[in-house]
Amino acid sequence: MKQDKDARQLRELVYRFMAEERDQLAELKLRPHSRIVEMMYRYGPMTQSTLGRLLNFEKSWISRMVDQLVETGWVERTPNPQDRRSNILVLTEAGEVHARQIGAMFDAHARQVLDRLQDDGQSDVLRAMVHLTRVLPSPFGNA
Repeated sequence: MKQDKDARQLRELVYRFMAEERDQLAELKLRPHSRIVEMMYRYGPMTQSTLGRLLNFEKSWISRMVDQLVETGWVERTPNPQDRRSNILVLTEAGEVHARQIGAMFDAHARQVLDRLQDDGQSDVLRAMVHLTRVLPSPFGNA
């Protein structure tokens, strides 16, 4: 069925794109945690439970990962003024620098992927991305 094939093709596209980014991190000997730091930079401070919900990972995995980010010096935990039982995760200055570098690397990768297309194909993809962005909700429910 064509719709099933189209759906698989979209999933394959996303997988291949993310695999290239993963390979870039590996080439630079950077851990996948770098992607999380970059995401935190884009979305701002958040609780550990919000991070877990965004990533769809178990509490124990998130806890270990946040501990590693704190040890690395990229993230610090600050008290949550609205809930004494939780902390807000905030990027340190070193974390922000690292996140900007990773973001620039990922932006350059996206540009390189688009540049592989012919001009008319690039226009079609850019139009499709606008439509997809409209129908996919933001993780925080806003644009």
